[in-house]
Amino acid sequence: MPLPWPVSRLDAGIGVVAAQRILRGELPYVDFQTLYTPGRSYLAAAAFRVFGTTFDVATGVDALSKALQAWLAWHVAARISGSRLLALLALAAGLGFSHSYPALAAALAAVLLAARAAGEPKHALAVAAGAAAGVAAWFRQDIGFAAALAVLATLWVGTEGTAAARARRTALAGASAAAALAALLLPAIVAAPARLWQGLVTNPAATVPFRNEGVFTIFGTDWVYVAVALLALAGGAIGLVRGLRSPGPENALAAGAGVLALWSVNYCVMRPDAHHVIPAGIMAGVLGGAPFPRRWRRNTAWALCAAAVLVPCARATAVRASVVTGHRRPSSEPIGDVVPGARSLYFPADEAESYRRLVARVRELVPPDRTFLSACRRHDVIHDQDLLLYFAADRPAVAYDWHFDPGITTRDDVQRGIARDCESARIDVIVRFGGPAADEDLGPAGSRFIDDWIAARFALAGTIGRYAIWTRR
Repeated sequence: MPLPWPVSRLDAGIGVVAAQRILRGELPYVDFQTLYTPGRSYLAAAAFRVFGTTFDVATGVDALSKALQAWLAWHVAARISGSRLLALLALAAGLGFSHSYPALAAALAAVLLAARAAGEPKHALAVAAGAAAGVAAWFRQDIGFAAALAVLATLWVGTEGTAAARARRTALAGASAAAALAALLLPAIVAAPARLWQGLVTNPAATVPFRNEGVFTIFGTDWVYVAVALLALAGGAIGLVRGLRSPGPENALAAGAGVLALWSVNYCVMRPDAHHVIPAGIMAGVLGGAPFPRRWRRNTAWALCAAAVLVPCARATAVRASVVTGHRRPSSEPIGDVVPGARSLYFPADEAESYRRLVARVRELVPPDRTFLSACRRHDVIHDQDLLLYFAADRPAVAYDWHFDPGITTRDDVQRGIARDCESARIDVIVRFGGPAADEDLGPAGSRFIDDWIAARFALAGTIGRYAIWTRR
């Protein structure tokens, strides 16, 4: 049964449209830019290749990813706490804080392998743990970096012997992580090393000032976010300190999970919303009270974590149940009637009809062998963009810089590149989405080249809901 909540037109669009570009033979960093490493897009592309290019296939892949990360969270928690029953809290956290993070699943697998390697004299498992961290980085570079640190912490704490023996094993795992990531990114390394560096490091760093809302912003949000961040911080610090103070295989996994938890707190605090709180929520469920040696402290901490995990889960479940049983009017509705294979594609109820008309209008204006540009209301600041429209209208994205991000797309050189790509593709239609954010809250203004280019060469042909359609003069 489809889940009754609307998708993000930006985030949901990135994955499916990038997968389509890969299936057309395009390469990330060579033919199109991506803010995060492309593993998730390749996963969706593989699913499309096997099961068909539909939104429901992408939803199914995300559902399996969520189930896998919840199961791995439970497995890690069971190893740390010694109780499969208490570890069900981690399973609940993985299912309740529900967003697909394939990189987090790979990171959890990496620390499990590292914990196994700590008790083995051979190096094969340490190499495998490092490779798993490299795979995590292929899905998302920041999580992969945290996974590599977690593997190193796990091996350092768990490996018995001299400091030199620990250093050799951690160095081997680190080299394995780097080699695995390099192998997965080899086409871009060979064809476009400068663009790869820009995509991996320069561009993500440029967006940080726009995404970081300040350490103390979290205290003005939902209490669940505050509780989850504090519990992940406490559990992560205690697990890591306990492992460093008492090295040995029995504390290795808690140390590695502690590193992941501390990283997740940074992610949550940077932008405290329902999307960014998820890794911290899962890690709070993983650690629970396990790092506490005394039973009463462990049980108290577990109860606090259970409250932070189960209360919001119960709250969300109650809302969904009331919608399913007809006691509450749904706030969203599917648009699968205009997008084949998209029964799981939901939009806000007050926008669904206008979006249907928008999709039909774009298909009418843009021939199947041509495309359009999905743009913003203004581009000196970036507020929101509808990338899903490419997929819904069944028209390809062609610009190298195709998803717009503050700090990147606001640069003059990037905007000039977008205009060149549009002219080369003979784009005659531009759809500008007016997102919900106020312009004055979006940080310093950048280049207006794209806005001036649109005004000079295109004319407003009409509006549908929050969208303005511009056609070439």
